[in-house]
Amino acid sequence: MNWKYQVHTEDGERVELQTLMPKGWCLMILFRHAECMECNLLVHELNALQNHLQEWGVSILGIGNGGVTSLHRLRSRLGISQEIRLCSHGERVLHKDLQLHNSFWRAWGPKAIWNTIKGFQQGHAQRSIAFPMGQQSGLLLLNPKQQQVWLHRSEFLGDIPSQGEILEQVLIHRGE
Repeated sequence: MNWKYQVHTEDGERVELQTLMPKGWCLMILFRHAECMECNLLVHELNALQNHLQEWGVSILGIGNGGVTSLHRLRSRLGISQEIRLCSHGERVLHKDLQLHNSFWRAWGPKAIWNTIKGFQQGHAQRSIAFPMGQQSGLLLLNPKQQQVWLHRSEFLGDIPSQGEILEQVLIHRGE
């Protein structure tokens, strides 16, 4: 895959995505937005794994779909560590190339509605519900040659991989 997508750093600088990518293994998080319940749950899973991932030489790179201010909201609202690099790709070409695109069923199907209700019951506050939703969230594992070895696309709202699934994919592909 060509990693020459133009992104914005948290400082507002426009750079090619490949300049932000680590030299070794990389777990790329593709966020929807800071108010997204699904992204909040995904960050919760990843925060618990961050030390393990670092120990195994896997860096995390987060890519949002809003402006630079949305990155600051993402970091502060979701409690994302300063060790994780964040950038924004408002054009969402990367998301489209990875087929993390909008679908009516994903946003408004029975599983999505059920998970939204469960999330509200658990105290999550979805501060904005946009229609149509412009992208799915996702996780992408890249090897040191920046080749995709695993991709998780959320098929319905709330479809996020568990800590165990993420660890399993990292260990399988790293040959552990």
